[in-house]
Amino acid sequence: MTSASAQTVLPLEWTAATARVFHVGTPNADAVAGLSDPEVWPDRAALLVGPAASGKSHLADLLAARGIEIIEDADRGQHDDTMLFHALNRARNGGAPLLLTARSRPSGWPVALPDLTSRLLALPRFEIGVPDEAFTGELLASGLARRGFSPAPELIAYLVKRIERSHAAIASAVAVLDEAATAGGRRLTIPLARARLFGEDRA
Repeated sequence: MTSASAQTVLPLEWTAATARVFHVGTPNADAVAGLSDPEVWPDRAALLVGPAASGKSHLADLLAARGIEIIEDADRGQHDDTMLFHALNRARNGGAPLLLTARSRPSGWPVALPDLTSRLLALPRFEIGVPDEAFTGELLASGLARRGFSPAPELIAYLVKRIERSHAAIASAVAVLDEAATAGGRRLTIPLARARLFGEDRA
């Protein structure tokens, strides 16, 4: 199965932190490009938005290795408004550049400080989108390969046509297939996927 996506070392000076190969493709290429040079972020801060399991933490780890301050899950109500405001001020006043990660845009965050809301809304925002068909195939194949499998192209093509287009669903499918094949001592096949993922046991 061919794809425009690739197992790619990001086009940044990130080396030691790239032990886990990161896939760059249509859903995240703009975000990767925008994160490449924190020194051009206005006020030295930015926001990375993406759904669960989309690679936000991996990108954050790579940036942290370059000395960027990271605050993950900034939209989940786990961080004090004052702490976030001070972090933004540190970055603006010459501290380390700051990256916030979140699953949603700031307009819906539980923020009580009006000044913080306006600062968050003004941040440059880089977003990770929904996986397209090619990227879904890349993620499925690489996820299974990392678990020691060599999935046939026919299996990947079958899964791509039927699986929900979300990073979380892809990660879940990989985990389910790994468990099913390992526990039962079975090969990864379309009948196995049909039974375990879609409840259609025709094996």
